[in-house]
Amino acid sequence: MTRFFLTAMVSLALLSSARAFSPQNLVKDFLDQSGIPLDDKQKTAIGDLANHVATEGGVVNLLKLANILKDGKVNAGEIPGLLRLFADIFDSMSKSAGGPEKALKQLTDKLNGIGITDDQLASIFGIGKGSAVSEPLFQGDLQSAWKRIGLDEPTLKQFHTAKSKPIIIAMIDTGIDYFHPDLRGQLWVNPKEKYNGKDDDGNGYVDDINGFNFAEMNSNILDNHGHGTYAAGIIAGKWNKLGIAGVNPNVKLMILRDTNKKGQEQALATALAIDYAIKHGAKIIHLSNTYSNRAKAVEVMVKRALKKGILVVATANSRSRNTANVIPASVPGVLTVGALDREDKRCIFSGWGAHLDVMAPGTSIPGPRAYGTDFLTLMAGRDPNKEQSKAILNKRWYIADGTCSSAPLVTGVASLLWQKYPKLTAEQIKHMILMSCDDLGRPGWDKTTGMGKLNIQKALKANPNHYLFQRSRKERVKQHAEQ
Repeated sequence: MTRFFLTAMVSLALLSSARAFSPQNLVKDFLDQSGIPLDDKQKTAIGDLANHVATEGGVVNLLKLANILKDGKVNAGEIPGLLRLFADIFDSMSKSAGGPEKALKQLTDKLNGIGITDDQLASIFGIGKGSAVSEPLFQGDLQSAWKRIGLDEPTLKQFHTAKSKPIIIAMIDTGIDYFHPDLRGQLWVNPKEKYNGKDDDGNGYVDDINGFNFAEMNSNILDNHGHGTYAAGIIAGKWNKLGIAGVNPNVKLMILRDTNKKGQEQALATALAIDYAIKHGAKIIHLSNTYSNRAKAVEVMVKRALKKGILVVATANSRSRNTANVIPASVPGVLTVGALDREDKRCIFSGWGAHLDVMAPGTSIPGPRAYGTDFLTLMAGRDPNKEQSKAILNKRWYIADGTCSSAPLVTGVASLLWQKYPKLTAEQIKHMILMSCDDLGRPGWDKTTGMGKLNIQKALKANPNHYLFQRSRKERVKQHAEQ
């Protein structure tokens, strides 16, 4: 019954879908809002080129774009902003040139003549071979949360230098700013789909190259809210000497958007997104949104994912609610994450209860900022065009509090462990994390801090089959009833 209902809703939404998403529409919207002095003919030419670039790419198209901009008498300072929209070209160049450094040299040689410097190109395309410690926001105190859970430079380096198959992580959130330099090249690619307005792989979704937008039933996964981009960067931000050091840059993110333009989650969209992740090879599903325990469609799909051996990581919620009343946190088998302050105390906003598993730092956590967004202002119901929160570090990076900040740290660590031990099951990875926590509060598990604070140093040495201190959900609930 559930499968039939979901399928029917997909078909209906596809038939009633509004304006189709395409690179051309994206570019047109950007140009209309940017105030860059281009006439309609030039805008149309750039839009047509964008569609061409999406399917073919290459340096020739980049030069065509540069010439259009030059002929339009666009200031050199405005060119980087527009080139950022066409960063897909760089990915295709990297493959043909033999790597990003060689591709960058090709770009530099050909584009210096129109006023684009090496530094500008690096900033636009996220180029640069760095280490975690070379990331500007990893220095000093801004990324101290990483070090508090054992992710110091030597630990990160051993994972970063190891050769392993990238883990596919399904990010079910508000989408992603795939033009952000920290996230370029970090997306999963559907090998059977082409960007041509057709459903090439016959899965019911058109142009699902890197994922899909289940809230609007189209392929527009661009983040106009900011939440998804922020979480994705904490997990997988590139080490490119530009911003933050993601916990694990050697993953591929499957972007499944389940929110509308205001960032409001939709249970049916979340259920469809989980179904997609199951069918397309995700090893980990990261769920940022929470629902009341009436969201049965989400519960059903989460249970199906767990049964298929997928590790599901969810926030405990950021409204100080009992996890027993929250889905997916309350679903047995989900790895539920709460948030700690700088003193390793439970944050006042963090969810609690019998279903809480592990804690991680959740205050003042830096991450990428989606283009033009301020999600804390949007979540507070204010107009981001009139006011901006203090969370904005600059145009590209953001700082925020919440279980949306702590849960990505756990997802990133889980992916690191799974890459190091690829033969382990999701349940074993979960137990390695839980059995190695730094104990907080009462000895052992407790309802406000779970098993304690995430510690990857200990997790690396943990026995995946050691369950001595792990109690069942039923036992936890019984204990709380007796207290």
